[in-house]
Amino acid sequence: MKSTVRIIPTLLLLIAVPIFGQDDLASLSDEFDNPSTQSNWMRIYQVEQWGADQLEEYDFSGARPGWLRMVPYSSTWYQNWRGVLAFKEVTGDFMVTTHIQPRNRAGTGAPGSQFSLAGIMIRTPRNITPQTWTPGGENYVFLSIGAAGDPGVYQFEVKTTVDSDSNLVYTDANTSEATIRSARLGNYFIMLRRAPEEDWVVHRRYYREDMPQTLQVGMTCYTDWPTGSTFDPYVHNQITITTGNPDLVADFDYYRYARVELPSSLEGVDLLDTSEVSDADLLAFLGDQTQETPTPSATPTQTPTETPTHTNTASATETQTPTSTPTFTSTETLTFTQTQTRTSTATPSPSETEMVETPTGTYSTDIDGIPGVDVRDLILFLEIWKSQQAGDD
Repeated sequence: MKSTVRIIPTLLLLIAVPIFGQDDLASLSDEFDNPSTQSNWMRIYQVEQWGADQLEEYDFSGARPGWLRMVPYSSTWYQNWRGVLAFKEVTGDFMVTTHIQPRNRAGTGAPGSQFSLAGIMIRTPRNITPQTWTPGGENYVFLSIGAAGDPGVYQFEVKTTVDSDSNLVYTDANTSEATIRSARLGNYFIMLRRAPEEDWVVHRRYYREDMPQTLQVGMTCYTDWPTGSTFDPYVHNQITITTGNPDLVADFDYYRYARVELPSSLEGVDLLDTSEVSDADLLAFLGDQTQETPTPSATPTQTPTETPTHTNTASATETQTPTSTPTFTSTETLTFTQTQTRTSTATPSPSETEMVETPTGTYSTDIDGIPGVDVRDLILFLEIWKSQQAGDD
């Protein structure tokens, strides 16, 4: 059996490399275990020459080895207010994944200041400086975790902003940390989340035909909406606010970029339509197997009959009502006293509906350069080898 042990790694390497190939976005990823990688990240306040750093702490593997720590001053992302963003530019379809632990500054639980969260932001670049800035130019989507409208309660927030018109929704997270993921598939943006020891959940789907091929993709954090919103956006965007009640420490374990490809069976299908594309269909190629344990993807049976139209309607409606009304001197109008409602395209996860889907994808019987190697035979071979090893022991 010793000779078999030596053969196994070689066989796996020969088969795995042709199947999964090289990912041209992998080099953008950061495990945050080397402080020197900080210089690989761009900061929005520097790129747009705002001159004011809204982060009190921006620490790569120092305060907490192997983690990036962000501690923001009072700042926010909403309408024309612009907050913290550390990013890299990505062109084409992609998927990004990070694991976040948000805390209050005391380190005892959820942030205690309204709208204090951290997460993944995907933003349209702006060719501006403070001298050329005009309102109405913000375009982005994001998914974050922290405390949103209910201070002291862990929540997820998603937001889509079109020409500085922001539409947000927040929901209870029921977890103090999470792995979150965002994927771009043409004009579609899929937001996913996973609590520790749980399955992936499709959190929200967006259609954004306005967003260009190259986007700013990275990490955001923001805190203390009641203070930040008292400043006019143009003023807020170019100062460091050292007053107020900022209450967020955001730790990122890693930030991983990967190329993702829409299965041919879903080309031309409206990814917002849950009757055509279920969460299980999306998770078949956006779930764990894409970066951690590659497996054949399920093949949806839905076939489009015409070019989809997008009304951004959905099968369920979620309603969240912020608990307090911020005051501000901005010339913009922002009403938090009304109930904020938006429609959701998300459906319950398989674990919630006790639904089990069996992959039906085809297996290649002619892997690049290794004719006749069937993935199923490889799996059987490995199982036999494992049982033989157990017998030897």
